[in-house]
Amino acid sequence: MAVLPSEIPTGLVTGQFYFVNEDNIDADTDPELLVVTGKVTFTCEAKEPLRMPTKKAVIIPMTFDAEFDSQGRLVPVGRTDVGIEIPASNSPLFNPTNFTWKVEFDLEEVATGYSVVLPSFSIFVREGETWDIVDLMPVSMDPGVIMVQGPQGDPGDMTIVNDTANWTGSQALTEADLPSTIRRVLTGNVALTLATPVATPKRSGTISLVLIQDGTGGRTITWPATVLWPDGIVQQPAAAANSKSFFNLMWTGTEWFGMLGGKSFA
Repeated sequence: MAVLPSEIPTGLVTGQFYFVNEDNIDADTDPELLVVTGKVTFTCEAKEPLRMPTKKAVIIPMTFDAEFDSQGRLVPVGRTDVGIEIPASNSPLFNPTNFTWKVEFDLEEVATGYSVVLPSFSIFVREGETWDIVDLMPVSMDPGVIMVQGPQGDPGDMTIVNDTANWTGSQALTEADLPSTIRRVLTGNVALTLATPVATPKRSGTISLVLIQDGTGGRTITWPATVLWPDGIVQQPAAAANSKSFFNLMWTGTEWFGMLGGKSFA
């Protein structure tokens, strides 16, 4: 497959696959890992061809086929590059945007002739990001259905705490901050911006902010105008020096809600 032109926004899909079989006659008694062959096919699920107004062109995605190298890693057919680049689902340069890709598997182990077709599923590929296909595969609890374990998540409803910086001037919170708890010492007035998460798939999440005034106090937050507050009343942290205030910023999948959890915790 030819390399996609640089004008076409893409994301990278990677993955590594092995078959496992009983131990062969060798020095150990461990099960054997066997290299996977076959192909993985990516089919664009956009309802119509992709238009790129910046190029005044219509892009008609064909199927993208990947195979496996000697280490079971996903590579474009006929190439050795690890991972396959496919047009990004969320790029604003495409119209329509926020489409998905259907992933289909046809896998085989050459020596034994063993083959398996994994259930197909759809993925959303963000521009400029790398996605391991193993992390994107759905897990079913139905008997007899192949189950794939993804990476371990946070225990229970615990989230990561980010408390490594002071805040002053222009600051931004991104989609990567959802969900999390962010603890900041205010050393000056802050103008905050909030990213708008991708529309598909629609998700929600909350950023909890613990804001601490420095030894001077009186620092304020200029919240984005897109944040909606109860009764339309925009809230500020407590002004006293070294005081602690708590806010929740909740993305509903459509809009940001701001909620004051409390001020002057002692």
